[in-house]
Amino acid sequence: MLIIDGQSSYITDDFLIYCWVHKIVPFLLPPHLTHLLQPLDIGIFQPLKHWHQEDVYNTIQYGDVKYDKIDFVNGYQQMRNRTFKKKTILYAFEKAGLMKAGRIDIRPEEVLDKIRVYFNG
Repeated sequence: MLIIDGQSSYITDDFLIYCWVHKIVPFLLPPHLTHLLQPLDIGIFQPLKHWHQEDVYNTIQYGDVKYDKIDFVNGYQQMRNRTFKKKTILYAFEKAGLMKAGRIDIRPEEVLDKIRVYFNG
C-alpha cells in the first residue's frame, strides 16, 4: 500500500501501471486535507520540527549566530533518529485512523468525523 495525497497531478497512467506491475495499492487521501488525514502531517512532522528547533538552539546558544544548510545536514541524522521511531510512526497512523494496535485497521468513520468537524467548524 502506498498512501499519497489524492492531488490529480500525481495520478498518471504510468504511475498506475507501475503500481499494478509491482502490486502496489495506491491509497489516495482526499486532496487538500492532508493536514487532517496524512500520518506524516499528523504525528511525524511536529516532532521533527521540535528536534530541528533543539538543533538550532544548541548550535547558536554559545554565540554562533548562524545556522545554515551545513549545520542542518550535520544535525539531520540525529533529528531523524529522534523522530522516526516505531512508536511515533505507529501513533501517527493510529491518529490518522489507518491503524489500531499496530495493525492496519482503516476506520472510515474516524476519518469522516475529522472531515465533518473541519468543514463545519
